[in-house]
Amino acid sequence: TRVKGRELCAYNVAQAGKLLLHVAYEPMGRIGIGASAYFSPLHHAALRLMSERIVAATGFTGQISFDAMETPDGLVALECNPRGTSGVHLAVQQPAALAAALLGQRMDPAPDFFPEPRLLQLPLFLSHPSWWLGADGRRRLHASQDALTAAGVPWGAQLRALAEMAGRAIRAGVSIPAASTSDIEWNGEPIGG
Repeated sequence: TRVKGRELCAYNVAQAGKLLLHVAYEPMGRIGIGASAYFSPLHHAALRLMSERIVAATGFTGQISFDAMETPDGLVALECNPRGTSGVHLAVQQPAALAAALLGQRMDPAPDFFPEPRLLQLPLFLSHPSWWLGADGRRRLHASQDALTAAGVPWGAQLRALAEMAGRAIRAGVSIPAASTSDIEWNGEPIGG
């Protein structure tokens, strides 16, 4: 059954079932059908509660991300990724809080943790060039800031990373988005031992 509503995402870091960091956003400008390249940050109590309950029930430690659909009847969980996802681009906007969480400590982010939407300008440009032409896209672009630049990653490093991913994509015969996640995806295939 297809669930309709507003899609929401959460990126979390947990230690022994305790939520140390929670970032919630509405994904926009997806790269293909996967990762978001435009993040509209939000505070969503039900999404945080869902994250807390799943982390607590499983005693989870590490990075864990959720996709959910907000419907008139409440949240419907769509997907769980027990790894980092594109939501880390929002979490890195507050590097001290992210670093503390990854080291097993809780540090509440500053109240203005997300002053405006964030985007991945280079991937968004490559996957959605029409955003630069349409009025709605230009409005979103002007209302946001590049997540990597804001986190201190210079354009030269971003271009080198893109070139490296393009090289991996060519060698593997896959798209650049597929190459960018090939080393962190697990889709149920047997794990060799």
